[in-house]
Amino acid sequence: MPFNPEYVWGAWLLLFLIYEVGAALSKRRGDTLSENVGDWVGVKKWQRGERRFSLLRRFILLAFMVSLTAHLVWGTTVVPVIVFGALLGVVIALGILKEK
Repeated sequence: MPFNPEYVWGAWLLLFLIYEVGAALSKRRGDTLSENVGDWVGVKKWQRGERRFSLLRRFILLAFMVSLTAHLVWGTTVVPVIVFGALLGVVIALGILKEK
């Protein structure tokens, strides 16, 4: 069975819904994905502690969003999306590990 990129989108949507439904049910401030990502990349509004390399983390998020938008809107190559997505995954993993 060949790899189908639609499975990646489906998996992402499923994980996103699980995360957001959990945040909605807990009703605690700071539980949504956007608030957590804001904390992990060092956005002062949502930051819950000192974040090292927050400028680099914000650049990675911006680069991912720009490359994803360019890919979806204009059909540019997916390579930057994969590279910056992987780096953003590392940032998110570090954020999750720091919380534990």
